[in-house]
Amino acid sequence: MDSASINIHLAARSTPLKLLCRGLEAGWRVGDGGAVVYLDPDDSGYNWITGSHHEFDLATFISRFSSNRQKIGLTIRLRENRGGKAVFYPDRMAFFLNLNQLRGEDRIVDFTWYLRELRPFLERVDVETIECRQSLRLVRPTPDYVVTE
Repeated sequence: MDSASINIHLAARSTPLKLLCRGLEAGWRVGDGGAVVYLDPDDSGYNWITGSHHEFDLATFISRFSSNRQKIGLTIRLRENRGGKAVFYPDRMAFFLNLNQLRGEDRIVDFTWYLRELRPFLERVDVETIECRQSLRLVRPTPDYVVTE
């Protein structure tokens, strides 16, 4: 799958926990339906852990974060299982759109749809920049003919 991401830089700092909770209150869900991928709250690195959706307890996960925590990462999704990994920092949010990407016929990700759906995360914060990025792997068709001189 081609990769796509949205990075949102904030003009003023917030807390990662507040940013996450705004989206969850607006209807975003944790996990991809069968599994939950998250960053270990006790690890300062980026070691993603995959756990069972049935065994993952969001309240316990959230309770492990203090208000000064520097990042929170987990898989979030909306209807039709669209979403991906999200990492919340005090000064930015990063969304890696790796679950059921919404694309047009030209294979370009519909970033407008994602930005509209991400609005709840942006309530009561000032946005400095939004960066949408997609890496496409283009396959050139093989011609049906050969040109000879």
